[in-house]
Amino acid sequence: MSREAHTPGPWAVLPEECDKPYIRVRGAALGYRYKVANVITPIYDGVPSKEAEETRANARLIASAPELLKATQAAWNCISELNPTQARAEVVQMLQAAIEQATGAEP
Repeated sequence: MSREAHTPGPWAVLPEECDKPYIRVRGAALGYRYKVANVITPIYDGVPSKEAEETRANARLIASAPELLKATQAAWNCISELNPTQARAEVVQMLQAAIEQATGAEP
């Protein structure tokens, strides 16, 4: 598996700004101020609250990516050292695929 080249975690969702049509997600590690993502905010009249909440949830999910990757890698390290049964083998494959997708590694 390759080494991550992404903005180091943690990432943070910045407070919403009334003059911006998006929610900003930035790297929050000391010494880094990289923009990670802008999640488009629904700004039309009569926006359903469910749609606005879903947008906020998407921003939180994006911001949690470094921690999710770290937890997935820890699980991979624990499970891959076991002698997996068929069920465990499927979990190992899922974890490996998720880590490869997150890190850009070739399978």
